[in-house]
Amino acid sequence: RSLLQRAVKRLMAEGFYGKVAPGSEENRSMEIARGIQLREKVVTAEDSQVIQISVEGGVPDRVARIVNAIAEQYVADNLDQKRQRNTLNNILTLHSANTRKSLSERLSCS
Repeated sequence: RSLLQRAVKRLMAEGFYGKVAPGSEENRSMEIARGIQLREKVVTAEDSQVIQISVEGGVPDRVARIVNAIAEQYVADNLDQKRQRNTLNNILTLHSANTRKSLSERLSCS
């Protein structure tokens, strides 16, 4: 699922797009995300995580909410990735320490 679709699902959960028939959330979010893609532009600054998001539309408050939802999802995704990297680093550090300890014990018994 794309970042945009996740942002749309977040808006759907808030009722931004009105009531969505149960069981049709996935298809509806993809449909809405495709429509927004035609009206959006995302520009990234070189060598940075700074992005500029713009969406064309006729109702400024709605457009602002869509842009903010995309930005919020971008931040949430980056935080999730950072947490996953930290978890993996912690696992690898612990594994490395256990391996060193095991090797040290084996060498001292030799």
